[in-house]
Amino acid sequence: MTLGKVVFVAALAFTVVPAQGGVVSVTGDAVIVAPPPDARNGMTGLSGGALFWNERQGVPVSSIAVDLLGSGTLFTDLGGFYSGVVDSHMVHADVTTAVTGVASGTATFSGPIVGIIALNPDATDALLGVPTTIYPAGDGGRTMWAALGGGVVVVGNSLSFEILVGSGEFCEFRVLTVPSAGVGTTLVLAFGTLARRRR
Repeated sequence: MTLGKVVFVAALAFTVVPAQGGVVSVTGDAVIVAPPPDARNGMTGLSGGALFWNERQGVPVSSIAVDLLGSGTLFTDLGGFYSGVVDSHMVHADVTTAVTGVASGTATFSGPIVGIIALNPDATDALLGVPTTIYPAGDGGRTMWAALGGGVVVVGNSLSFEILVGSGEFCEFRVLTVPSAGVGTTLVLAFGTLARRRR
């Protein structure tokens, strides 16, 4: 018995995995955290100042209302409506996370900031929020910080903030960014050898 023609087979498979956008770095009274189970006032169980966490990623939105559109100063420059695909991120501070009542600092994101939602985050909790997090929808104190001074300034993919919170008050605002352009590629290489035997 002799070994006849050998056929060598190579199979290639590519898996493309979208990159995840997020908060790249923070300074001052900002801390990057995993999404808490409970984001209601005083219920996060976390401290450090202003909490930043990533929410839903790569979400298509159509004419979503934002209080700041692109770069500028929140409540000074114009808001508007944004359509496209976004990554969402939440910023939260209350008197248990910012024990002095003041939090200030900066945050840099992986993509350009296209909008800030501050006056009515309740309206986008279902679309952009983390499904496993309890949000303080309907709590009138959620946006009281907007009348207390402080502010948010956006330049490109970075923002600076100053948040003032008092007893019973807290701050939450949603940051929308353009998803990262890069993708990760997984390469799977499989080899096989077929032999035909000849008598």
